[in-house]
Amino acid sequence: MLNVKDARTGREQCRTGEAVMAKQDTLEVYRRKRDFSKTSEPKGKAKAAKSEGRSFVVQKHAARRTHFDFRLEHDGVLKSWAVTRGPSLDPGDKRLAVRTEDHPLDYGAFEGVIPKGEYGAGPVMIWDEGSWEPLVDPDEGLAKGDLKFRLRGKRLKGEWVLVRMRSRPGERRENWLLIKKADDYADRETDVTEAFETSAKSGRKMAEIAHAERTRDGYLHHPGDLGLREDKPASSVKVTQMPKDRGAIELGGVRLTSPDKVLFQEQGVTKRDLAGYLLETADHILPHLARRPVSLVRCPDGRDGECFFQKHGMPGFPDQFRRIEIREKDGDLAEYLYIEDAAGLVAAAQMGVLELHIWGSHIDRLEQPDRLVFDLDPAEDVPFAEVKQAARDVRDVLEAAEIASFALLTGGKGIHVVAPLDRRRDWPAVKSFAAGLARALATAEPDRFTAKASKADRKGRIFIDWLRNERGATAIAPYSPRAHAAAPVATPVSWQELARIDNSGKYRLSTVGRRLKALKNDPWAGYFDLEQSISKGALKRVETGRV
Repeated sequence: MLNVKDARTGREQCRTGEAVMAKQDTLEVYRRKRDFSKTSEPKGKAKAAKSEGRSFVVQKHAARRTHFDFRLEHDGVLKSWAVTRGPSLDPGDKRLAVRTEDHPLDYGAFEGVIPKGEYGAGPVMIWDEGSWEPLVDPDEGLAKGDLKFRLRGKRLKGEWVLVRMRSRPGERRENWLLIKKADDYADRETDVTEAFETSAKSGRKMAEIAHAERTRDGYLHHPGDLGLREDKPASSVKVTQMPKDRGAIELGGVRLTSPDKVLFQEQGVTKRDLAGYLLETADHILPHLARRPVSLVRCPDGRDGECFFQKHGMPGFPDQFRRIEIREKDGDLAEYLYIEDAAGLVAAAQMGVLELHIWGSHIDRLEQPDRLVFDLDPAEDVPFAEVKQAARDVRDVLEAAEIASFALLTGGKGIHVVAPLDRRRDWPAVKSFAAGLARALATAEPDRFTAKASKADRKGRIFIDWLRNERGATAIAPYSPRAHAAAPVATPVSWQELARIDNSGKYRLSTVGRRLKALKNDPWAGYFDLEQSISKGALKRVETGRV
């Protein structure tokens, strides 16, 4: 027989159980929309509410229309809103957030692909995660339609508010507005959804997540994909047995399988051709690429197939890719890749790598950048002649700061202005200088330039992309191919030569070799001999808006 104390405990436990059962009812809509025999989304169950340590997650979801799902843990479930354009750090932006069904807490760890034919079909990325703190009673805030809170995420921080809009007659959905409050984390210039395009959990891009989820029956078509699966342990994934490649060849000490696979359909460029190009131009590529962390644009089925961005190592990669552990912003260690010789370049071709993007520092001193990059990215309606003039303007401003720079045709539509640096400054100082210079130019000539990443701000203008100059950011490596239709190559040119060039994709895989043999002088002569730094005076001038 229970004593009074036990009876009270029993009643309390019963009430807790009833509360959990009540929360489970809020997941009925979630479950009704999904067939869990087909989707790997968690079925989940509501859990007892926590008084502290509430989690939040933002999941980028490429469904019929790409959007961001904003979820706050409350009452044992994830309260959810679909933010069509994603969150904004600008307090002046009011982002539409459509209330959706509650999700189970387990959903906060879901990153993968919802299969075709299922509700919300498409890849899902954990774009941000962390904890949140209500600044008002959350039940009252939700009821009144005015929920104020503080986020402690990897990307979203500070104070925010969700405000419910007045409903219109016949309107079934609940429309809210997600608004950033004016505090130290507000930023009116950075488009945070464009600044961060990778998963906050795995470091993968959306296409990479989609590529990893090839089938639902546990089979992967490429053994190299093993380890990318998030929805099941690697030990449970079966790898299809691929027929032995009788056409395999050895090039540069690397076994090249399917050498005749076409990677650039229009030009007929094969894997063998790509590997040959990288091997022949290794002496030009490696001085810029070797022993820097490198991110890869991989197109295993060629540029007309699915391509994805990869910066972390994984099982199945050739040994010619070197590995290094780097501590990321969240404090976790992650495995990054680098290349140090010609064999590594051929191994890149073997893995279907069509682009090589490099850090601005070397692996021996990761925190001291030795490269300053301004990516001049024009809107579609800006003529290339104006991009060239913009590059010369940036060059002149850098020269005034006693920094010599060089021009790189990106192979796309823009130009990189690149300056070598000694390793005297750290990342924050280099980023501050780059941001100040870009903003000063945009302020001086707002009709020509913008320093904001938002595509809406680029109309008729050139975005001076200074964001390449922060820890972990990358830029296309000189002499790297580009995964574009004409198989262009990112090509260093002299300032004198730039005047005669009419497009950024002038040099291609089929022509760069001849160009290098015909050159009488190195277009970047003296690049590696320069000893220059960002002076205190230059830093001070850009901080005060003077260039």
